[in-house]
Amino acid sequence: MIFTAQERRSLAQRFNSRFHESRGSRWFAVDAAELEGYTWVQVLLRNDANSFHYPVEARIATSTTRPQLAQAFFLLAFINSYWEEFFAEDENVFIPIDWSPYEHQGEKFHLRGQVFNRRIEKMADELLAEQP
Repeated sequence: MIFTAQERRSLAQRFNSRFHESRGSRWFAVDAAELEGYTWVQVLLRNDANSFHYPVEARIATSTTRPQLAQAFFLLAFINSYWEEFFAEDENVFIPIDWSPYEHQGEKFHLRGQVFNRRIEKMADELLAEQP
C-alpha cells in the first residue's frame, strides 16, 4: 500500500476543497497501489447515487531509482492538472478510456478514464438477471 487510509482521506479532502465550487454534490476519493510492476493512482469523482462515477487512473513503471511515494505524488499532480482543465472547460475535456501513453517533465506514464453510470448499470444487471 502506498498511502495509509488516513493519507488517502487527507488527499481526497484536498481535492474536495480545491474543487469545491466546481464539483457540486460530487466528491473525490483517492487510491494508490503497486500493481504488476506499476505505481498506480486513481482519483475518483462520484456522487452519492453513483450515477456519476468518473475514475481517472494513472500508472508509471515502478522505478528502482525513484521512490514509489514520489512517483505516486507525480501522478497525483498530473491528475490534479487534468481536473483543473476538466472543470475550466465545463466538464468537456476527457481522456482516453484505454491506457494511453503520456509524457510530462521527462516521465513516461499511462493515463485512462471513463465516466460511468453505476446506478443504471446495476439496474440493467438486475433486469437481465430476472430474464429466463
